Amino acid sequence: MSADVPGAIVFFDREYIGEAPVRLSNVTPGRHQLNVSAEGYDGYSEPIEVQPGSAEIAVRFKEIH
Repeated sequence: MSADVPGAIVFFDREYIGEAPVRLSNVTPGRHQLNVSAEGYDGYSEPIEVQPGSAEIAVRFKEIH
């Protein structure tokens, strides 16, 4: 998982997993919740459907004015 703001805080299923970019392994296929936040930007929240295999998720933030 990457973000256009380095160091963005990443939560996966409400569990802190680190700062972007991060890599998750052994994720159970099915529906999960991704939340990413960075100071000065709108938070990002999205339910995602994880499929078997690997995938890349890239988050783009909207700057707060």
